[in-house]
Amino acid sequence: IDTMLPTNHHLSLIRRRCFLVVNSPSRRPPLFLPKSSPGPPSVVVPDFRLKYSRSRLPPSFPFSTSSSDSSGDGKSPPPLRRRRRRRASTSSAEVLASHTPAVGGGRPFEEYVRLASLSPYVPTPEPVGRAMLDLAGASQCDVHFELGSGDGRLNFLAVCEPYLVKRSVGIEVDVEMVERARTKWEAVSRTIKANSDGDESGERVHFLHADLMQDDDIDLTDCTVLTMYFVEEALLRLRPMLERALSGSGCRVVTNGYAMPGWTEVESTSCMGLPLYLYIL
Repeated sequence: IDTMLPTNHHLSLIRRRCFLVVNSPSRRPPLFLPKSSPGPPSVVVPDFRLKYSRSRLPPSFPFSTSSSDSSGDGKSPPPLRRRRRRRASTSSAEVLASHTPAVGGGRPFEEYVRLASLSPYVPTPEPVGRAMLDLAGASQCDVHFELGSGDGRLNFLAVCEPYLVKRSVGIEVDVEMVERARTKWEAVSRTIKANSDGDESGERVHFLHADLMQDDDIDLTDCTVLTMYFVEEALLRLRPMLERALSGSGCRVVTNGYAMPGWTEVESTSCMGLPLYLYIL
């Protein structure tokens, strides 16, 4: 645009969000008439309304940003923002395929599934574990068993306040998870002993390496509170063993996620979207 546009026309172009490109053939700045000279006044355009093309503007392009600027020297145009190249998106399936999931002490998922006779280990969130113990009414008079204890987090909760059960036993098929739970409990028990006089919480937690489907020497006679987190198929396989060991004992059994097939729950609730069921044998 070699000539000065009328003010109204100029503003109308801005309202239509058009690009204003000033390109003088001589590569000189366009002439802005001073206020004292006749003719249209200098154009007042807010910075945010004008889009620039730096490659077409002369280096010393004077732009008037205020009607009170008598010198005509304006601010230089703002720096251009370069468009970022879009990176090729990676689907979630490709991300999962590139990472081999590892559970059970760091073993590959396929190997762990072959070793687990019932179901793979899925950690129980702490709020859900507390809700399970609350539903069972665990107290200082109880002996707690956790089937499929994993890293022992539910056993740790059971021997601490507010439950303080007499004894908590975790049974896990994966020896690496059992060792991890024992190592973790050694550190926790030292802290408990240091903070309390004569407390024997460290002696009240035990972890057993056993397969519930193959080992017949698992003793559940002292169990008064039993918690577990298995799928429905695994619960169906465990039911005969639990009925033989606990029938008529008054043991409170809490299942997480799935109801025991063939049993009638006494009470049920949910925590973090997971259903919890209470049974009394």
